[in-house]
Amino acid sequence: MRSFVRCFRVAWLLLNGWYTPQVIDQTSLLDKWPPPKKYSHHDWLGWTQADQATNNQIQDYCKTLRQRLRESITSSVAEDFRSSKDPVDQLLWRLRNEER
Repeated sequence: MRSFVRCFRVAWLLLNGWYTPQVIDQTSLLDKWPPPKKYSHHDWLGWTQADQATNNQIQDYCKTLRQRLRESITSSVAEDFRSSKDPVDQLLWRLRNEER
């Protein structure tokens, strides 16, 4: 997750003209997720916009995976999981229900 957040933010900053060489010295800030509520450096506006774009990307990814999860399970597979006594199957079924 950290490498994705860092790379996406840097790419966004580059693409939108906000990248400066000082970004290299701010690796710990680039890796922080969720982002801080307020930045103290002069490029705070660009970073805030990069954070919003990153958040949108993560939410879109989660939405896509939830949709695929809903569409990929058949009623017979669902019934197998529901009636299984295997602890791993039960855990997976609970996790799936939470993600739905």
